[in-house]
Amino acid sequence: MPSLEGRVHDRLREILGEAHVSNNDLDRFVYSGSANVAMPPRRVVGEFGPGSLPAFVVWPETTPQVVELVHLANQEKIPLVPLGGSVGLRGGSLPLSRNAIVVDLKKMHKILDINPSAMTVTVQAGIVRPEMDEELAARGFWFPHDPPSHPVSAIGGFISTAAAGWWMPKYGYMGDLLLALELVLPTGEILRTKPVMKHSVGPNLNWLFVGAGGTLGIITEATLKIYPLPEARYTRVYTFDAFNKAYRAAYEINRRDLNPYVMRVGDDGHSKVYLGRALQAPDLTGYTLVVGFDGMKEMVELQDRLAREIALHHGGKDWGLELGQRFWDTRLSYW
Repeated sequence: MPSLEGRVHDRLREILGEAHVSNNDLDRFVYSGSANVAMPPRRVVGEFGPGSLPAFVVWPETTPQVVELVHLANQEKIPLVPLGGSVGLRGGSLPLSRNAIVVDLKKMHKILDINPSAMTVTVQAGIVRPEMDEELAARGFWFPHDPPSHPVSAIGGFISTAAAGWWMPKYGYMGDLLLALELVLPTGEILRTKPVMKHSVGPNLNWLFVGAGGTLGIITEATLKIYPLPEARYTRVYTFDAFNKAYRAAYEINRRDLNPYVMRVGDDGHSKVYLGRALQAPDLTGYTLVVGFDGMKEMVELQDRLAREIALHHGGKDWGLELGQRFWDTRLSYW
C-alpha cells in the first residue's frame, strides 16, 4: 500500500500533470518563506522551527483543478496554502505544517473580460497589476490600486490581505474596488458573487473574503472596477518645520473635500531616508506632506491651487510640481 506522500503525489500528478507538481527540496525551501523586502524571509530554522517546509508545491491553471485539489486535501486531511506573490507583510502564505500543499496561482493570470461600458475588468486571481496595465491603457482605462509591492503581488493576494495603496484616499481599499468573486470553498464548491455596484438586499458577500488570508476559500477570479485614464495628474511635496503643521494642512485639505488621490504625512526620518534619497533631493528635511490630484485638467488645476494655498497657509514649503512628478515616477523605490 503506497504511503500518504506517495498516494498524494500520484493524485496531484493526475489532477495537474507532472510539470505542475513539485516536491524537490529547492522548491519546498523557496516556498517556505516570504519574498517581501520589508520583512526578513521566514525560513524553516528559526521562527517556526522544523516542519514548515511544505510537502508539495503545485501550480494549477484552472478553477476545476483547484476544486480537485480541495477535494484531495479533504480526503487526505492535508492543509492547503493558497499563494499569490508571496510578498505579504502578515506571513499568511507561509506553510506551518510539514505535509502542507502550497497552491501557487501564478499560472492563473489571464484577463478574462474588459467591459468599457460597465467600467469593469474580470481577471484570474494570479495576475499581477503590470500584466493588466498595458491592455487596460490601450482601451483608455486603468486600475487604481498601487501598493508598494504591486509589480509582483497578485490580485488574489490584494483581496486576501485587504491591501491598501498610494491611491487609497480617493479610490479606496482593495475591497472598495472589488465587484465580484469566484472562489473555491473549503467544501470544494464554487461560489460566484455578482458584479453589481450595490447590494440592495442582504450583505455584500465579497467582504467576507476580503482580508481573510485565504482561510475561507481559494480565490480564482475577480471582477474589479476600472477608471478612465486621468487627463492630468499633479503631485506636490511640501515640507514643514513641525508635525502638527503638516497634519493641520492635511486635515484641512480633507475637510475642504478636495479629494486627493494621494496624501501622506511623514516625519523627518521619512523625509531624509525615503523621499530625499529616492527623489535625489538631499535638502529635503523636516515633516513632509505629499499630496496629489488626478482627473480632468481644469478640476485638477483648481484642486492643486486650493491645496497649495492651504499648505502654504500652514507654513509649508512647496518643492514644486517637478519634484512631485519625480515622486510619482520613483514611488516604488522607497521600499
